[in-house]
Amino acid sequence: MQKPSSSLPNFVVVFDGECLLCNRFVQYLLANKNGKHLFFATNQALKPSLPLTLQNTVQQTILVYQNGIWKQKSNAILAIAKELKGWHLILLIGYVLPRFLRDFLYDLVAKNRKKWFGTSQTCYIPSSEQTMRFLNTQDSTF
Repeated sequence: MQKPSSSLPNFVVVFDGECLLCNRFVQYLLANKNGKHLFFATNQALKPSLPLTLQNTVQQTILVYQNGIWKQKSNAILAIAKELKGWHLILLIGYVLPRFLRDFLYDLVAKNRKKWFGTSQTCYIPSSEQTMRFLNTQDSTF
């Protein structure tokens, strides 16, 4: 976890815009009634603006910016589950596992995600309401 200064919203999910699994996950988050306060950005759009220590890992992982702190890998997924509440809270049992084990499992999926799930050949077009929840490099400073 890192704590840089920023003008980002309180909860931002940074994802791989070319990964089909990642895109479907973001579409699920956009449709979730408990996720209306989540904002999104592709790593392709934000990579040049990220702190140097995160630029090297952004292609292999999901990042979550929550209240001034950057979270990666399994910690990012668990932070999202906590925000969604409801049945997603069962995922918090993952905290029972040591982080190195959770991240090993995360890395296994992340390494193979494009092979297993493919890449997105078309861009997802969010609704006008959803568009307000997507950031680009002009929206954010780190």
